[in-house]
Amino acid sequence: MSKTKIILKKIFAGTLISLGTALITAFRLLIVLPICLIIIWGVITEVKAYNFEQQLFECPLPFESILLEKDSACGRIDMGSGEQMDYSAIILIESPLSLSAVEEHYTKALSKAVVPTSLFTPADRSVSLFVIPVTEPYYQTFRNELAPFYFECLEDREDFSDLYYIFMRN
Repeated sequence: MSKTKIILKKIFAGTLISLGTALITAFRLLIVLPICLIIIWGVITEVKAYNFEQQLFECPLPFESILLEKDSACGRIDMGSGEQMDYSAIILIESPLSLSAVEEHYTKALSKAVVPTSLFTPADRSVSLFVIPVTEPYYQTFRNELAPFYFECLEDREDFSDLYYIFMRN
């Protein structure tokens, strides 16, 4: 066998091994990279949802009020491009204060609440706050576009006069 054939054989053998390694590496990247990105996206969303809900959950309660339950949800409900995440948080409180006094308390306390942002979220999105008196159990749920919030403590209750939903969303 000539020297040229031996050299060509070594070059092609090395190329085939390198090509096989490159294909295996590319295949691994095509599988592993999207999975990692999905996991990272989920973790980022959960952290943003946690930070958003904590603004309401850690807010001091009005005088002589009791926190009965709390819940939160996140998801995409914008009918536009769907490029932004919507967050909501709700608490159920019992308070001897009037509706206007409870509204005033939470409006002041949450005046600086912020919306989680990302590359796709417009900077002008604001937090909406609703104080809603509980008038009936309505199957113990408070419905919004993201999720029905279920409150077990309303199951056996007959008097709803001092109960309020405090609902915050972006």
